[in-house]
Amino acid sequence: MSLAILTPQGRVHAQEQIDAAQIVFRRSKSRCHHSNLKDKAPIDCVITEDGCVVGVAEIKSRPNMTLAQLQNEFKNEWLISASKVDALKLGSIMLNVPGYGILYLKQENLCLMLKITDESGAVCCDYYRKETVTQATCNGGEALRVNAFINMSKAKVYRK
Repeated sequence: MSLAILTPQGRVHAQEQIDAAQIVFRRSKSRCHHSNLKDKAPIDCVITEDGCVVGVAEIKSRPNMTLAQLQNEFKNEWLISASKVDALKLGSIMLNVPGYGILYLKQENLCLMLKITDESGAVCCDYYRKETVTQATCNGGEALRVNAFINMSKAKVYRK
């Protein structure tokens, strides 16, 4: 079984991670250093400022979702695998930095960024966990797993 990131659709999603980081950090002195975009990684990027690590992040793209859809149809809840929240917690603990979630709404060229964990790894956003059937990978399929539903109402909006 090949990794989803190595497929043509996976490469599209890897590029969307890069595009999202450019939208968020283009006017900032912070920089996003992506994890290996050729392999599965528990954390998508490390955020640095003036040569120091200041955060870790999970980046997801929703190519066909609008902000209105997120707010209305999905009750402003961003669904990601709960294991991604757990990875941010661990990254925060290991590096003593906050963990962020970046949601790229490609159709509108905007990103939402929310602090998910604090420097101690404690979750500091409103969210809940629930086992649901969701798309397995960017290539489709289904998976039954524990997912995190993160309230994005307090997220900062970045526009291209």
